[in-house]
Amino acid sequence: KTNLVSWWGLDSGVGDVITHVADENGGLLGSELVVNDDWTAGGDGAPTFNGDKSVITFSSDSEDSWVQISSIIPAGKVYKFSYTIDSYTTGGLGVWHTTASNFITMPVTVGEHSLYIQGRTSGNLLIDDTPDDTELVISNISCKEVSGNYGRLI
Repeated sequence: KTNLVSWWGLDSGVGDVITHVADENGGLLGSELVVNDDWTAGGDGAPTFNGDKSVITFSSDSEDSWVQISSIIPAGKVYKFSYTIDSYTTGGLGVWHTTASNFITMPVTVGEHSLYIQGRTSGNLLIDDTPDDTELVISNISCKEVSGNYGRLI
């Protein structure tokens, strides 16, 4: 095929934050990579979890806070990252990808969202509050490897 617009879907992006274009000829999702029990929390204002860690609460405390699962999104691959914002008061979140200093701002309106992210050198799936006085509840976090040839918009 020689028509790059139709091959790569260059006339439309994927996800809530347009960072990738889909290979219109593939793109199946792999199995679920998030295991709720694997979440860890950190920072001076560490988020809290419900009993099975399926719901995460960021509290507005003007302190850095984050959650992560180690070594599940290695570099060189694309992942579909989705989640639900159950309640929102203030602040924002970012999901870190590619390198230690690169994140995508996550939509934080109440409802379901999805993003396409690159794997990280560390392999860690890391969600960080941006800014540090974030107050919201997030759940239904999912991350699945995308097969096919996704193009990254830069």
